[in-house]
Amino acid sequence: MTLYLKKFLAVIIVLAVLAVISLPAIGATYLLAWLIDFLVTINFDSSLTHGVCIFLGVAWTLASINTDKALNTLARW
Repeated sequence: MTLYLKKFLAVIIVLAVLAVISLPAIGATYLLAWLIDFLVTINFDSSLTHGVCIFLGVAWTLASINTDKALNTLARW
């Protein structure tokens, strides 16, 4: 296999693992948005709403694993 294909597969694997690890945080973000929807109107038909919820869930996950060991592991990629 070529070097580029190996790096591409490594990136895909890292993104898949990050997506699986982020599922609880993404679910919590949707729950929080649903609860906020009782106070203000949130349009759940918009793809922007879903993009923001997913981004916040992934960001919360990355912030929670923001330790020296995790940073060193992520820096290798």
